[in-house]
Amino acid sequence: MAIYMLYRTKSKDEKSGELNELREEFEGIYKKYKVNIIGFWETADDPSEVYYISKYEDEADYKSTTDQLRSDERYAELTKKLEEVRLDFQAVKLTPLWIPE
Repeated sequence: MAIYMLYRTKSKDEKSGELNELREEFEGIYKKYKVNIIGFWETADDPSEVYYISKYEDEADYKSTTDQLRSDERYAELTKKLEEVRLDFQAVKLTPLWIPE
């Protein structure tokens, strides 16, 4: 069964631009490892709060993909930079109950 990951990042107000630059760099890595990004959004009232959703075929696909990402040197560098610009981070694993066709 497919799983989805919902990620929420709140950046320091003065770092919103840096967060966007990092997102663009992460996109290249996600393409390299074929991470299926469903979308990327910012909150309408607060551009320093962003969300994105990724989809994985199943738990094994999720684990394999995250293991590959964690072993990538550039991913580790970007993650370290990300920690400098964000105030808060949450990740939630979602399993679908119903998906419209």
